[in-house]
Amino acid sequence: MICPILKYKSTEEDYIFKRKFNKSLDVVVSKDDIVKRDAIMATGEVAEVKSRVDLAAALKVKAKDVSKYVLCIQGERINRGDPVAYRRGRVMKREIRIQAPSSGVVNLNQIKEGILKILDFASESTVSVGVGGKIVSVIRNKHVSIKTKVMKIHPFEVLGRSVQGEIVFLKNENPSNSISLSGSLVVVERPNIDISLLREIEMKGAKGVIIGGLSFNAYQKFRKIASSYFALCLMEGFGNLTINPKVLPLLKKNDGYMAELDSKNNELVLTYVQREVVEEKDKLVTRLRRKMLVKIVDDNFWGEYGQVMEIIGEYAKVQIAKNRIIDINVNNLFVIL
Repeated sequence: MICPILKYKSTEEDYIFKRKFNKSLDVVVSKDDIVKRDAIMATGEVAEVKSRVDLAAALKVKAKDVSKYVLCIQGERINRGDPVAYRRGRVMKREIRIQAPSSGVVNLNQIKEGILKILDFASESTVSVGVGGKIVSVIRNKHVSIKTKVMKIHPFEVLGRSVQGEIVFLKNENPSNSISLSGSLVVVERPNIDISLLREIEMKGAKGVIIGGLSFNAYQKFRKIASSYFALCLMEGFGNLTINPKVLPLLKKNDGYMAELDSKNNELVLTYVQREVVEEKDKLVTRLRRKMLVKIVDDNFWGEYGQVMEIIGEYAKVQIAKNRIIDINVNNLFVIL
């Protein structure tokens, strides 16, 4: 088994949280306002996603080919049961007909990824700030910047685009039994995650999923089918790993609170940090020891194997050849057990 070495958490007192919102909404807060997390930030008419259909899976074709079989157009109003896609297979001329699961307005923005969305009719909606603090700037049609205190967790990898949403724990094995996953960041505690579970969570409207680990083969397959609107956060690395027990309580305290998966900086930003004490010894969670065999995932030495000769702070001296020793950040090392 491969066991990752991770630097886990740190706090930031004056973090600027850029709260994004639908550009059709009107902002009702102003610069220098002191707001609570439940304060109203913007109001207006919004067409929420009513249902999603994974046409690529249903039609058994590649996502890039789905548009050939779609029977509806962008903005078309359809009723439940109306045909939305049709394909006639080559083997025994089998016909596959896909019907709309609900009434609404067709949205084809993600059709290149094999996903058809049906929007509800626009209705009056409000969006809360989600983060308590001081508003330092308001950019119309984009975001509101709030100065607040956050805790940053540094996972193994955040794959996809940067997304925001409320932390939600998956209480059931089947996401279809969950009340609502729309717009959320879903935490799955158990190991042995398969692609079908991740895809189902995505189809339920979640913006991202946070898991302990995923097999490398499943990871590669998911990269091919995942939507660019969906983020995958691997906390520990590759393999059937659970979320580190030092981090799981932090996630549970943030259940229902706004968080952000930042793929650019490879961070999970948590906004609920009250009564949270960060000890210096907890900043670095490491199992690294001298003479351990490791695999390197640093960009310059990706895939190289070596032996740890010395550990100095957050860096390790790794011997990768008879006369070659390099310095590598411990976050870029796997222990080979």
